[in-house]
Amino acid sequence: MRVAGRVDEAEISPPFRIMPSRPRNLVGPGALASLGLALIAWGIWSASAKSEGSGLEAIALVVGVFMAPIGLVWLLRERRYFDPRNEYWIEIGLDDFALVRPDGFERSPWADLSAFDVKKTTHRRDIKIGKVKVGEEETYSYDAVARYGGLEVQIPLNDFATKLANDEEGRAKAICDALNKFRQEALSRQAGNPANAVQIPAGLVIAAIPPARKAPLVVKNSVVQRP
Repeated sequence: MRVAGRVDEAEISPPFRIMPSRPRNLVGPGALASLGLALIAWGIWSASAKSEGSGLEAIALVVGVFMAPIGLVWLLRERRYFDPRNEYWIEIGLDDFALVRPDGFERSPWADLSAFDVKKTTHRRDIKIGKVKVGEEETYSYDAVARYGGLEVQIPLNDFATKLANDEEGRAKAICDALNKFRQEALSRQAGNPANAVQIPAGLVIAAIPPARKAPLVVKNSVVQRP
């Protein structure tokens, strides 16, 4: 099992785990994949049944070919990452930080990991009427990231920070603040200062670490520890 026992206290000291804050979603990706496959099947059947197509078959095929793979990949991720039998969490240790996934983990000592910061990315899209550009639209995305050497550690906001804020920017800021407090406390302990409990923000799902496993965690695909 992934969780040995949930921790309800407002304050906690490492080590502990931050668990995903949302349940597994199979309905959304399943519906998307099913609709895509249905459009593909209808487009093929309709095109073969008519001597002259209306063009709707081609549109259905294009839309279905676009939707079905997205839904299937999404569905596979939900099943793999949110199966209670698999390992998926953020581990806040006394000496190090780890993002544990079903296919491996990213682990780094707190002393070698930079503070977490909000990374803002600008996306620009041309607005056209026909082939004439009449304007430009800007949208933004936000990530919570830290640096470990030349590598970037990124927190999946849509898995771990869904209850921290209603918008992506707020989620990124809130989880960065929390992780930086955990990091600062760990560095303070390493410097020989007295241990202090850290305030847990409402919305983070915290779990106690169970007793040591009989077999060590096998690194299948480590991002941070690669040579």
